[in-house]
Amino acid sequence: MVSRLFAAAVLSWGLAASDMMATQVLLDRAGFSPGEIDGRGGRNTQAAIRAFEAANKTTIAEALAAASEPATIRYTITTEDASAPFVPSIPRT
Repeated sequence: MVSRLFAAAVLSWGLAASDMMATQVLLDRAGFSPGEIDGRGGRNTQAAIRAFEAANKTTIAEALAAASEPATIRYTITTEDASAPFVPSIPRT
């Protein structure tokens, strides 16, 4: 759950709470680590937003609006994806 303080900060940046995942992905792609990409945000995301905005002289909301690629895509795992041998064997210990 996003804290009330952070939710207020998100709104002050011109973002809806639902934009948090896209914000974190955009920050990560731009080289400003938001920490764990979880759609909730937190101190690392706040720091990354401040650093991004200072470095790019734009708001994160404007950067999201101008992004040419979607932050996420819908993907359905296929049987082939799930059936591949990922490791030859898994040790017991």
